[in-house]
Amino acid sequence: MNKTTLQILTFAAVLFAFNFKIYAQTGRVVYTETVRLDIKLDEEIDPRLKEIKSLIPSERKSEKELIFDEDKSLFKTVDLQEAETERSDNGSVVIMRIESGGNENIIYIKGEEFVERKEFMGREFLIEGRVKKPEWKLTGESKEVLGYNCQKAEYLSEDRKDIAWFTTAIPVSFGPLGYGSLPGLILEMELNNSKTLLEATAVDLDFKPNQIEAPKKGKKVSQEEYEQIVIAKTEEMQQTYGVGGGKVIRIESR
Repeated sequence: MNKTTLQILTFAAVLFAFNFKIYAQTGRVVYTETVRLDIKLDEEIDPRLKEIKSLIPSERKSEKELIFDEDKSLFKTVDLQEAETERSDNGSVVIMRIESGGNENIIYIKGEEFVERKEFMGREFLIEGRVKKPEWKLTGESKEVLGYNCQKAEYLSEDRKDIAWFTTAIPVSFGPLGYGSLPGLILEMELNNSKTLLEATAVDLDFKPNQIEAPKKGKKVSQEEYEQIVIAKTEEMQQTYGVGGGKVIRIESR
């Protein structure tokens, strides 16, 4: 074997190792999620309910984590605040509920498919489908997040604006809440006109997940079926507690 051939083979081996390192990327990201709450009161609210409204926090924080390898990701809650409260005062029931699509959600993504576990009113559901890919537009803006240079991407629809900050230094197309489809890991997001903010607080690229598996516990339903269940149960709750002296406070988030 001559010297030139040896140099070519050595370069090819280094290039292969470099490419393998990129595409075999694994890691863990911890995010803080801040949800700004929009407190809505029923009509003809008595002064007691107005006092209650003033005591409700204007935002809710929770800790989330994303673990990933080269082709799969799992996003879940690590720690969260209490999401539901009930109060009874002189026979009048007040229901305060944070509507955020379920607080024990787990989102698993592999390739073009996703499995999402949602918890709603004590019931668990499994929703399967194809990953939706927002039509992101790059703005040309950049900033640093946890030492990573990130680029800004926006998605605009009729009534909302979503913003993602992603880094090509971590070349995986994943992010929080099942978002992705960008040429790098999403480290920060503003969703639904800034009502929800997700900020990475830690990135560990030495993290080696033992297994990344789809959730299996829950009743299998389509996205449309789940939405109908939520609508029906919400209306049922309002009818149960919103009449006969009962009042309802609805707290909406994203």
